[in-house]
Amino acid sequence: MLQSYILTNEVTARNEILHEVRRRLVGAVILALGLLLGEVGVAWDVQWHANVGPDTFFTAPHMMVFGGMALAGLPCLFITLLSTYNYHRRESAQVVATTTVPVLGGSFHAPLGFLIAGLGAVVNLLNGAYDLWWHSVYGFDAVVFSPPHIGLSLAEHIAIVGAMYAFAELYHLSPAGTWLRRATIIGIAFAAALMLCSLSFYLPEVPGLFDLLSGRTLVAVAFSSAILLLLVAVFQRPWIATLAGGIFTLFYVGNWLFAPWATAVYASSLNLLMREGAYQIAVLPCMYPAGFLVAALSIDALFLLARRLHWNNALCVFLLSGIAALLLALCYPPLYVFSGVSASMVPTLLVAPLLGMVCGTLGWMLGYTLRQSSQANVGAILAASVKESA
Repeated sequence: MLQSYILTNEVTARNEILHEVRRRLVGAVILALGLLLGEVGVAWDVQWHANVGPDTFFTAPHMMVFGGMALAGLPCLFITLLSTYNYHRRESAQVVATTTVPVLGGSFHAPLGFLIAGLGAVVNLLNGAYDLWWHSVYGFDAVVFSPPHIGLSLAEHIAIVGAMYAFAELYHLSPAGTWLRRATIIGIAFAAALMLCSLSFYLPEVPGLFDLLSGRTLVAVAFSSAILLLLVAVFQRPWIATLAGGIFTLFYVGNWLFAPWATAVYASSLNLLMREGAYQIAVLPCMYPAGFLVAALSIDALFLLARRLHWNNALCVFLLSGIAALLLALCYPPLYVFSGVSASMVPTLLVAPLLGMVCGTLGWMLGYTLRQSSQANVGAILAASVKESA
């Protein structure tokens, strides 16, 4: 009789988890779409500064960035308020208590991923106010790398990290083999691809190193390797890296086509002339690691081979990272176009695999930690439900 009661209580707990996952997944999707809108705005803003120059706070690229981050922040606020409400409902308290963290001394309860993303959105909007003040004092921005813009970019990184954590947690909370789990896989790959685009914002300003190494190439290799191995560590299943690479390629092509076109159309609507020698290519997307999909395919293929041959984990991580880093460097256009020093190519290609091994290992460790922490929630909920029933 007691065993039957415990089993019933466990089924109830799983149903509550399922309902919670559905609600949060809707919020996570809206969060991801808001971040995508903001990232497209960033690519447009960089193109605007390169081809036209002057801007104000109220230019269309800025409005797209701020609008996207506002859209990303709304589901974070809603999920926080809903989680707080459900926490005080007796039948849902256990699920919410185990999958959220207390905020402001327990006045609110929020899933950690949504809390991080919400803080990123708030910091972004505060930097928007800073940008408004900056323009009111200094007028036009002639360059894209102003202090408010750097703050906006950092805040976007924080929000994307929150989105990645939110999807990873939902992945482990959702039942295996369901559309919910497949949706969360796409979600975290989507967020990882966004992070790669977002980090590329800094690449135009990265200098060469001692006239021997291409700084842009090495930085791109570093964060690309970390993101790829993080994905593999979180899911430990084939083709997740390739999925992220495919989504990133869509972003790459989309921003490449959109940014120059939107800049020309918007400048014409304001009767502004393009700069002499304006770029005919997309400025920010040309800094994206173009070989990301190739590196992702190689990682997934080698990961499958390593599992079949039962390779040591440490050896596997080093090998995956090194090969991916070399492919990323070989396929990175700025290494050939913008470095200006052909002698830097060979040293860069020699250093890239070593740097990739270090950053890939760090990404793997972070992904493994993320996997363990998000996996623990389901077990904690079920254990608590059994304890209550006993």
